[in-house]
Amino acid sequence: MANDGRLQGGMAFWGVAAALNVIMIGATLQTPLYTLYQRWFGFNEIVLTMIYAMYMAGTLVAYIVFGVVIAVLAAGVIIIGVRYR
Repeated sequence: MANDGRLQGGMAFWGVAAALNVIMIGATLQTPLYTLYQRWFGFNEIVLTMIYAMYMAGTLVAYIVFGVVIAVLAAGVIIIGVRYR
């Protein structure tokens, strides 16, 4: 079988695992800053809870929106690839 530029076997798995780790670390990196903001700006616990809730809601919306966008784009690429193969 010819190599078509895709990672094979274990390399593909570890590549996806590394990318997922980078995304997860980047998504949670700013969380410890919220307690510092609470101290610096004088937020009470309700405001800090609302900040966490808005962050969670924004992350959820981003996952849904970008998941749909990627699914549509990937389907288009697959259809184009099959059509012109």
